[in-house]
Amino acid sequence: MDQIRDDQSQRPKKLRYKISDLLQAIGLAKATYHNERKRIARSHDKYEEAKAQILKIAQWFRLRGRWTVIVVFKWS
Repeated sequence: MDQIRDDQSQRPKKLRYKISDLLQAIGLAKATYHNERKRIARSHDKYEEAKAQILKIAQWFRLRGRWTVIVVFKWS
């Protein structure tokens, strides 16, 4: 979408397409467009630390390159 708008910067203001016209032509809601732009702009993963911790814990349960679950039985 931004590439389309970038081409419009060379045209006089009256001849430029409006963002609402472009979105209507491709059938995309305006809120969806703005949400996607915001998501792409901040590509930071807020769960990055949590994923690293989960992977660190999961590495304890690797055996011969496979993910395993070690079950410990306590005989009484």
